Amino acid sequence: MNNPYEAGPFVKWAGGKSRLIDSILHKISNHINLDEMEHYIEPFVGGGAMFFYLAYHYNFTKMTIIDINLELINSYRSIKEDPIHLIRHLDILQDKYNSLHTLEEKELLYYNIRQVYNNYQDKNELKEKVDFERAAQFIFLNKSCFNGLYRVNRKGEYNVPFGKKERINIYNQRNILNVNEVLKRTTIIHGDYTQTFDHIQEQENTFVYFDPPYRPITSSSAFTAYAESGFNDDDQSNLANLCKELHLRDVHFAVSNSDPHNSDPTDMFFDNLYEEFNIYRIRANRQIAADSRSRSAISEILVVK
Repeated sequence: MNNPYEAGPFVKWAGGKSRLIDSILHKISNHINLDEMEHYIEPFVGGGAMFFYLAYHYNFTKMTIIDINLELINSYRSIKEDPIHLIRHLDILQDKYNSLHTLEEKELLYYNIRQVYNNYQDKNELKEKVDFERAAQFIFLNKSCFNGLYRVNRKGEYNVPFGKKERINIYNQRNILNVNEVLKRTTIIHGDYTQTFDHIQEQENTFVYFDPPYRPITSSSAFTAYAESGFNDDDQSNLANLCKELHLRDVHFAVSNSDPHNSDPTDMFFDNLYEEFNIYRIRANRQIAADSRSRSAISEILVVK
């Protein structure tokens, strides 16, 4: 039975799974009965396409979302705590942008807000309390930047250029309110995937979906800078080891990632990492790329236990 509130992502996020959900869940259903799962955990929640879909279609007793990106977590928490207050801040930014007459004026506003965003001095305070104005700036930049990217440099500064949009619509009120309803029954954690074990209880049917920053399939596709720390091959190996621990504890999981075979059919990196589990290859289209010509059909891997 579906839940009453159907929500979806409120930001655009690289690697979003909206168009792959049916294919992914078809493979997962070969091994896992999601109707029997009590607790859903997503440690790389990102834009939350999979999370929101499952929250609508399945009646989990508990849901936990985790992400290392503190700005993203602040935005989730702002919607959970007071969506109307967040909407007021969003309206201020949206109305100001749309009231400007030229792209030059809009570009200046974009870079001014980006500078204010990058000069923020109280990031540690975001771990303790919600900053609604900051969340609104985060969503504004996401919806008015080039191609909906979230990218930071080594200093942790947001560095995506202006998107050159004549008008912006940075939120859907009904969706924000529905997201709020979903988050009322969700635990929101700022942290990395290694905290997964902290939220698993014995004798509880748990399903964990991992959607980490993808391993680059070419040197030019290395877009993994969602946080200052990045995510390299050692991290991918550590994640695989964590999955093996989950298996020993009889916890169900699935992992999405890039398929090295797209560029090198002999590259068995993930086949070797997850050799004891079920590995599928799913056709996909890139949704975020600097050059639209590179948004071609490729395959992704899906590991299921």
